[in-house]
Amino acid sequence: ARKQGKVYYPPTFEESGRVTRASVNPDALLKIANIAYQKEKGEWVCLALDPKALAKEGIVTRIEECDEKGGIGESCRQLHGGIPTSTLGNIIK
Repeated sequence: ARKQGKVYYPPTFEESGRVTRASVNPDALLKIANIAYQKEKGEWVCLALDPKALAKEGIVTRIEECDEKGGIGESCRQLHGGIPTSTLGNIIK
């Protein structure tokens, strides 16, 4: 999507209620992924996102507690839309 200048939508976008899930705390990524995405196959990619850049693109973000997804006590960010590739920082595979 980045090479083509398109918006990226994760494979779980529709089934997650048309939201893209992220972590506020990078140290919690593995915990959140193991709870929300255990059934997903394939390579994992970690994207560094800037909430201010997302807001400039019209993407609404909200913080929710992930406790209902397994009691991990972490905050998750919900992006109400895909990820505009123009807003991406570092990409880690």
